[in-house]
Amino acid sequence: MNLHPHLDDSSLIHSWNDEGPAMLALHGFTGGGQDFAPLAASCSHQMHAPDLPGHRDASFTVCKHALSIPSLATSLNALARDNRVVMGYSMGARVALKVASDVPLRGLILISGTPGISDEEQRAKRRVQDHELADHIEAVGLQQFLREWSQKPIIATQRRASEDVRAALSETRISRSAMGLAKALRGYGTGSMAPLWSELPNISCPTLLITGEDDPKFTQIAHQMSVKLPKATHASLSNLGHAPHFEAPQAVGEIITEFLSNLP
Repeated sequence: MNLHPHLDDSSLIHSWNDEGPAMLALHGFTGGGQDFAPLAASCSHQMHAPDLPGHRDASFTVCKHALSIPSLATSLNALARDNRVVMGYSMGARVALKVASDVPLRGLILISGTPGISDEEQRAKRRVQDHELADHIEAVGLQQFLREWSQKPIIATQRRASEDVRAALSETRISRSAMGLAKALRGYGTGSMAPLWSELPNISCPTLLITGEDDPKFTQIAHQMSVKLPKATHASLSNLGHAPHFEAPQAVGEIITEFLSNLP
């Protein structure tokens, strides 16, 4: 079993393992496909994780011009059909949810995800905030922004991750570009996303929602989603925050492995 990622330069997809159901894994803001390496080591199933637009200078080829949730999801639909299970974290979970609303899947896994902001006024306010943050990223540069970003409470719990995981995450983030992250935020940030709450009852595949109890906002959102999704299971993990798969990859990997083993 290969637990070391290989990268196809033509498509920039990081892949691990050779057995079991294949998963398409979509990373969060400032990250990259390689962020899933610790989770892949704790989960014996195939995992294929592209770098999303704005998160690599040569961005994922299929998605190079797809800087919006609908167009990005459309460009990922073929990969979703091939893999049949889609997993996403935070920003990647938003994209994964859109893919699941378009493509019949065998399973869906959302880590700290949201279907968006249903109130139009609140969504417009968030869109302005996203664009202001994008402008700020370009103004202060990547390193200063990452220092500020790491201090946010929703991000700060990642300090609980192991030293090796933190080092790998840091290496990925400092390889991003301010312009790329700003474009991603403007293109498929929360404020730019049409809400998908009304689509949830139509997502018929088994869905696993994973949150950390120390992230009460997203834990509550997951609870609300679980009521609307026909086949949802919500795993809320104690002493973990917004990125449970970084903070406790072994525990999260075991939950995902059990979920995958029970798929029809």
